[in-house]
Amino acid sequence: MESASPEQVFSTALEQLAQNKPADAVTHFEALLKTGFTSAAVERNFGRALIETNQLGPGIAHLTRAIALSRFDGDARNDLRVAQAKVEAGYGLPMAHPAEWGQKISSYLRASELGALGGLGLLGAMAARLYLTGSRRKKISLAALVLGLLLSAGAVFSLTSRSIAVVVADAELKQAPLESAATLSSLKSGMRVRVLRESGLFSEVERTNGFRGWLPSTALERTPY
Repeated sequence: MESASPEQVFSTALEQLAQNKPADAVTHFEALLKTGFTSAAVERNFGRALIETNQLGPGIAHLTRAIALSRFDGDARNDLRVAQAKVEAGYGLPMAHPAEWGQKISSYLRASELGALGGLGLLGAMAARLYLTGSRRKKISLAALVLGLLLSAGAVFSLTSRSIAVVVADAELKQAPLESAATLSSLKSGMRVRVLRESGLFSEVERTNGFRGWLPSTALERTPY
């Protein structure tokens, strides 16, 4: 494997995945990523291999990275939905947090892009007021103003998606940011949480109202978008 090119390693990993040898594929994907070679296809197929070896958390994290690299990758999005549904169904308490709405927005349009479009909309409203007259000016400027405000609000809202994280390793939810603190519950690899704040080596997380506690920060991976 050391003498093979990254392209050859990737090809071998894909063959092993197709031959229903996901554990072998994982080994090759790990070696591939260590070389610094990556792409949406690499991240997507590595995610699939991890999920097939029941490593749901890391698998979901890599599928999320694939979407960050190629936002319209329908295969990665479908695999991610299936994997997340599997985790949520096994846990019994679906993730339901407003920050997830922002994540859905920002997975297609980044906050910076929405902000730029919103700014253009507001500039359009100002231009319409300056150069047009009568009722036509009012209609165009109002439409541009509303569009600009909506896109600007979407940009602000999508920023909250950065607080969403994936639990990449089974971890105990603690009452306080201490290893010796009482355990409230156990969170499974692959679950999604919202990170509220950090303290030392721990992060305070939330799933739904009233479901809150501390996890080791090393057990979490933040969304890349």
